Amino acid sequence: MPDSSTSYTDHDTNNENSRRDFLKQLALMGFFSGISTLLPSCSNAIEANGKSEDVFGVWEEMLQAIQQSPDYLPKRIENLIAGKDPEAMFNFVRDEINLVPPSASSLRGMGTAIRYGINGVLRDGFATPREKAELLNQMFQQAGITSKVVFERTDFKTEEVPSLFFRPVERKAEPAISETQYKNWEKVLNGNLPKQELSFVDENGKESKDLADKLWELLPEKEKIRYQNFDFRWDNYRTPAVSFEWNGETKYAHLFDPTVPFGQLRSSNQLAEAGEATFSGDKVQVKVTFREGIEPRKEHLLVEKDWPVEQLIGKQLQLSFFHGLNLKEQAQTNIGSLRTFTPALTYQSFEHTWEEMEQRSVFGNPITLEGRVIDVSGELPKIGNFSLLSNADPELVKKVQGLEVKAIPAAFPLVKLEVVAKDQNGELVEGLGAGDFQIQDNGRDVQALMEANRRTPRILVLYDTSLSMPKDYFGEKMAQFLENLEKSILDHYPAAQIQSWATDSNLYTWLMKASKTSHDLIIFATDGDNGDELQESYKAIFAAGPPAMVLNVYNSNERHRKVSFENMANLTGGTVLDAKDQEVTLGKILDHIQGMNISPYVFTYYAAGPLEVHEVKVSMDQKRLNESQEFQFSEIGSNESPVGQKIIGLYLTVKIGNQEVKRVLAGWDPVTESKAEPRQDHFEAVRNQMLGSILIGIEGEGPTYSAALSDLFQYRLSKKKWIDAINEKDVEKAISESHNQSFGFDPMLVHLLAPLNDAVTQKSLTFASGPRMVIFKRSMGVGKDSSTSSFDFLPTGKFVTMAEDTEEAFRVNMTKTAQMAVLEKSYYQESTLELLKDAQLISDTEAKDQDWFKARLREGEDAGFWYERIFRGNNTFKIFDRQMQTQAFWQIHQNTGELYGILPDMTGGGKDQVYTKYDDIHHVLQGYAEKLGEDEGAGINYAAYGIILMKLYAIAAHALETMDTTNMEEEVMLALQMRACHVAWFIHGGMVGRPQKIMGGVAQLISMMDRTDNGYPCS
Repeated sequence: MPDSSTSYTDHDTNNENSRRDFLKQLALMGFFSGISTLLPSCSNAIEANGKSEDVFGVWEEMLQAIQQSPDYLPKRIENLIAGKDPEAMFNFVRDEINLVPPSASSLRGMGTAIRYGINGVLRDGFATPREKAELLNQMFQQAGITSKVVFERTDFKTEEVPSLFFRPVERKAEPAISETQYKNWEKVLNGNLPKQELSFVDENGKESKDLADKLWELLPEKEKIRYQNFDFRWDNYRTPAVSFEWNGETKYAHLFDPTVPFGQLRSSNQLAEAGEATFSGDKVQVKVTFREGIEPRKEHLLVEKDWPVEQLIGKQLQLSFFHGLNLKEQAQTNIGSLRTFTPALTYQSFEHTWEEMEQRSVFGNPITLEGRVIDVSGELPKIGNFSLLSNADPELVKKVQGLEVKAIPAAFPLVKLEVVAKDQNGELVEGLGAGDFQIQDNGRDVQALMEANRRTPRILVLYDTSLSMPKDYFGEKMAQFLENLEKSILDHYPAAQIQSWATDSNLYTWLMKASKTSHDLIIFATDGDNGDELQESYKAIFAAGPPAMVLNVYNSNERHRKVSFENMANLTGGTVLDAKDQEVTLGKILDHIQGMNISPYVFTYYAAGPLEVHEVKVSMDQKRLNESQEFQFSEIGSNESPVGQKIIGLYLTVKIGNQEVKRVLAGWDPVTESKAEPRQDHFEAVRNQMLGSILIGIEGEGPTYSAALSDLFQYRLSKKKWIDAINEKDVEKAISESHNQSFGFDPMLVHLLAPLNDAVTQKSLTFASGPRMVIFKRSMGVGKDSSTSSFDFLPTGKFVTMAEDTEEAFRVNMTKTAQMAVLEKSYYQESTLELLKDAQLISDTEAKDQDWFKARLREGEDAGFWYERIFRGNNTFKIFDRQMQTQAFWQIHQNTGELYGILPDMTGGGKDQVYTKYDDIHHVLQGYAEKLGEDEGAGINYAAYGIILMKLYAIAAHALETMDTTNMEEEVMLALQMRACHVAWFIHGGMVGRPQKIMGGVAQLISMMDRTDNGYPCS
């Protein structure tokens, strides 16, 4: 391994071509495209065994080559320590590790401050003054050299300090590969790879500079900008240095002034004991919440956890919603019936064991798509305050001799299933568990939730909160009535499930929402003053839902009130009750409940197929008992209809120190849509996101290229045991290994969290004063025309630029952070740069001066967006389209110049719509299932695909990655080729962005499998 003084001029043309071909190879395989500069060559090629016979062996050798690159700092350190040369170690730390301040605005605490620790330094090559000293001290000690960190007394003048930071390091990514090794790889990978030149993003920085200059001209009143002023004062009393013993002498390592010789201090021999090195103490808190359609302004916790910031650098957090199905159940379950999910924030690291990662992960309680939390923290799970009866008798099911089933289709897709189990004497058998029942809908297993296993009523109470209500049914007295009602019911039915909703005067709308639930009875206390009209579409919903007991709180006979009362009662099959006398009313309600026919067992599930006739079949005791019933949904609803009790929004909050960043992950936006009724399409967006994936990547300044590529290869290699088991047809082993395939990784991390180009120059340093975070989201397109792949730069990095002139620092920071906007445009179809490329731009300040907002904030469905997101001031300039053709805008920090492109959904990133043909995907699945010996009648469908049915994913991914199609049947190949561009996005978890353009090599690999046509359908 060459040290820092070695020349990297290549004298071997063959090696030069070999390494360039290697980079092209990586690009063609989707590993290494879009890098900002062409990597130069290195004369120190290594000769690996070059005898790999499969793709995993090639990847292993590629990984070894990458980790020999000069910019793979852990290996550099390892080699330097093995060499035991203290001067070489000193030169490396002083000259090849960039110096970065401990905070955004000053050098305060530089003597003790640790940002992300030595692991962070070796990942990105940036270190605080104390981290430099700690790194060298650790290297000395591991090399057997006695050493310690000390404080050196120095005499740096303020005007000298910038030069300590403005020292660019040329960090070369040069995997050293011999010609022999490359040719072997080419042979293993089937050779004849299509010729393709590497593409580069913003290669010379012109695109980002042009963007920054354009936006600079649009900033108002530049003379009033309060530029951040970095305090360059050096702490001369606490300059970290290393004292070490060498050849019987005490020597010193001064790490900042490059003119100070090895072994000496800068200006004096005044030393002091170093204070203890300390991390900032900042924690990264991640919280995931949801809202549901009945009380959309109330936020509910799903899962949360915090980590010390240094634990997350170079790691990923995956937000998952586990469905709990095994592989067989996945293959037989329709995706539309998935209803219950368990949220989890899982910690992911290539450096930790599964056990260690599990300790740093957290699971929440399971939750249904209606927002009903299933508390599993106690001995028995609870839904709300209700617990199922526990069954300690495994033979109880044998007592059942008779079975009755009643299916009650509510609003699609919810089905309520009432089951009665009786013994030989006709007596009820209560207390059976969910596992004692097998439930299928049209021959497919469904994910049915047992909500009761004993006779107990499930009551929903609606109460009108309008000012026209009588005083006995308003405020505190209404609360007392509800308390008395609940007590009366629970006295007779201790396990009764009682829920209450506060309503306004839109009585039909609220009854419609209640009718979409699976309760046994709705009780609606109202004065009958109705604020809405009876919609024809509501009638089918009322008929499909539970009966309503309408409480006439005034005992009114006024015609307009009676019309409302009678409509609500008659259309639901309910009744109207005069309720002025509350004590009498409570008695009549209880009498009514006691007269209800309540089944001991209640299940609810989601059915797939809104228009077809369904047959639900309930089996017990290994199908000894079977009973079925047919039903059909009468109410389907539309995307625009009010949603009722369903989850309508998923939200992410990231808090680091005093900074809090919020994101709408899916669904209803409580800021811009606060005046809008949550709709069915909000719910569907949430469901599709739960079926998809969310990955959060965290870095410091950004990993070196070789460090990032090393992660990518380790991720691919982690699948080897799984693929081997598939190829060996060892199903048991394959299933076991499949359980270890939940590790999420997105190859776009290599590009989107790469270091900024030319972050360090001889005049400036641009650095992230906080951890850089990016969110990758994939949302499945169930019920939609497309699925979505997107990413989001969170503004946690808080980029700042150090320069001697404050205005220059502001402008440089704009230019450097504009690189992120250019990356967005390069990799994604939708980006701020693309949306605003032809727009007439205006700043928010100028718009306010021109009264631009006045007419636009009062009307229109987007008024909330323009008021809340643009008009409301914060510490940023906003530049947007004055014609309002798009809601994308530029956001520039008023003090630092940090620039982000913000999309209409308020994310700082890019987005792709992937237009998917589900019939083709179904054909692929069915073909694999038949050829691999699966039960042809199992009904394999898209659900199995969306959640990665093991055999399909493994063989398809292996074929795409190795170009070996020998295991792929002809008809499956044809289906893949029909929609290669679109299907590939699902089959190969590594393909994101614009595969037909940016990842053209991967696209060509797929097209090479086509035996009849070399054309690529989406080129």
